Amino acid sequence: DHKIAVIYYDQIKGPWHDVRYNKALAMAFMDKPEESVAIIRELLSEVDHNPFIYFLMIEQLFKMRDFDSAEHYIQLAEQKTGFHSHLSILKAILYSRKGIWLKAYDAYEMADKANQIINVDQLYSFAYCAEKLGLFDKAIALYYRTLKENPYYASCYEELVRLLIQKGELDKAEELLKMARTKLSSLNPMLKLLRSRLTKERGLS
Repeated sequence: DHKIAVIYYDQIKGPWHDVRYNKALAMAFMDKPEESVAIIRELLSEVDHNPFIYFLMIEQLFKMRDFDSAEHYIQLAEQKTGFHSHLSILKAILYSRKGIWLKAYDAYEMADKANQIINVDQLYSFAYCAEKLGLFDKAIALYYRTLKENPYYASCYEELVRLLIQKGELDKAEELLKMARTKLSSLNPMLKLLRSRLTKERGLS
């Protein structure tokens, strides 16, 4: 129980760095990001070379939707600890939320090369960044990777079918819609709309 852990940590006089980190982590699990950030900020004034302390700080700042502060700590972490694939993921998430697609894409690309991304939400976001930059073949490949990890991801079917129709790859789009029908309980309104569009495109070709 995290509350009991916090009570225990508070009883320790002159707590070591790891005790304070664990208390910040417990606060994060208790959904108290402000308290967690306050502890980490103090901790970073003494220990500034441990990447995991920065990860926790950045994740809590995301919860608080304080993206400017998160960006500051990402940059600081890069200076103090160097490259880390998880830090690159956090950087990508930050810039995708800010709509800075090129920076987000580059960060995802670096993270993926270092340690292949398998988290479906991160893969989907990576694909979406590629799509926003007009890198349609890359986006398609990434959307397929997302569906390989989770074949029940409705939004991914939507984006991928739309891109395939846009590129004139109608057979692949139809095949994907068939797959969606087998994996999803039913086609959602957007997928039904895309199915109608595919039928029209076939009539025109």
